[in-house]
Amino acid sequence: MLITKAIEAADALCPNDYTLDEKLRWCSEVNLALRCGVKKLYDMIETVITSPDDIELPDDIPPDRIECVYIGGRLITRVDFRSLPYLSGDVFTERFGITFTSPQKMKVIYLTTPAELCDIIIKGSFNVSENKIEADELPLYEGDNIICEVLDSLSDEPSFSDPLDTYVLENDGRAVLLTDDIFTPGSGVNLAIRRVIDDETEAEAPYDRMYIEYLLAKAALYQHDYEAYSAHMLQYNSIFDEYKRDYKQRNPLNDLAVFKNIW
Repeated sequence: MLITKAIEAADALCPNDYTLDEKLRWCSEVNLALRCGVKKLYDMIETVITSPDDIELPDDIPPDRIECVYIGGRLITRVDFRSLPYLSGDVFTERFGITFTSPQKMKVIYLTTPAELCDIIIKGSFNVSENKIEADELPLYEGDNIICEVLDSLSDEPSFSDPLDTYVLENDGRAVLLTDDIFTPGSGVNLAIRRVIDDETEAEAPYDRMYIEYLLAKAALYQHDYEAYSAHMLQYNSIFDEYKRDYKQRNPLNDLAVFKNIW
């Protein structure tokens, strides 16, 4: 189910005045719970270190999402990894049998989290070519469907009634490359850019109804209707647990986090 369809279904059952951004944030909470508690999808980064002092993680990978680390082909568990910053070189070598007479490969396996759902609308003056928007650090990613509208002035409010529709092919942090030639090249072009919310729920039917129940629960909570909140959370937790059991039966083994004989 599309996230927007879940929101529409919840709104139909319980009309409310909460904003789209608030409802997207609630749906993001369900996405995160499913990704961390059920699906547990992992990724890996690899680097080379010359001493224990070189061990450093990117800011977007907190230690609590580290599953395990390999240094020089040796497994270091999550618990051991937490103590690494406090170990001297000699203690490090004694505990793990790793010496740094030469650089060592370090592989970090970490739990991924879904991107935050949000209604992104960007207004600005950009240099454009047929299929490129030049701009630093636009919050757009490969595969995003975006719609654009050329404005006479940045003070104008976009209607997006007949927008230029395309997809993001690449974003290198300095420019966004698009899949289609939609612009007339120019400099200082006033644009309104909106990311189309086409994200789907992390759980497929019939378990995607948990999003509706969670939205209804959150709405009831902030309306101080605690009886309705408890009823909807009961339904949400029931569907969540059923999906977790079903997912484990259909995906009985997830060994991505632990490699064997990787060198």
